[in-house]
Amino acid sequence: MKKNQWMIPVLHYLLILNMLIWVLLAIFTWLQSHRNGSISPSIVLLVGMMIGNGLVFGWCSWKLSSGIGQWICVAWLVLNIILTFTDQFGTLDLITLMLDILILSLLLLWMGYGRNQREGS
Repeated sequence: MKKNQWMIPVLHYLLILNMLIWVLLAIFTWLQSHRNGSISPSIVLLVGMMIGNGLVFGWCSWKLSSGIGQWICVAWLVLNIILTFTDQFGTLDLITLMLDILILSLLLLWMGYGRNQREGS
C-alpha cells in the first residue's frame, strides 16, 4: 500500500458520515416541525436543502477517485464551511464544521500527495 493510501477509505467514511448527519438533521427538522404543527413551505425548502446537501456529500464519496470529483468536493466543503457562519451557530453547527474541516484537510493532503507522486515519476 502506498503512503497515504489509508486516507481513501477514511475520506469515504467521513463523507458518508457527513451525508448521514445531514439526512438525519433533515428528518429531525421535519419531525420537529410536524410535531409543532408548523410545516411551512420554508421548512419544506430547508429540509430539501439538507437532504440535497447530504446527497452531494454522498456523491463526493462516490466520485472521490476522479479528479473533477475531488475539486467539486473541495468546493462543496468550502461552501459548507462558509455557510456555517451565516446563520445561528449551535452545537450541531460546530460538529458539522469540525467534520467539514477535517474532511477538507485530509482531502487536500491526499490530493497534494497524489500530485507529488505524479510529478516524481
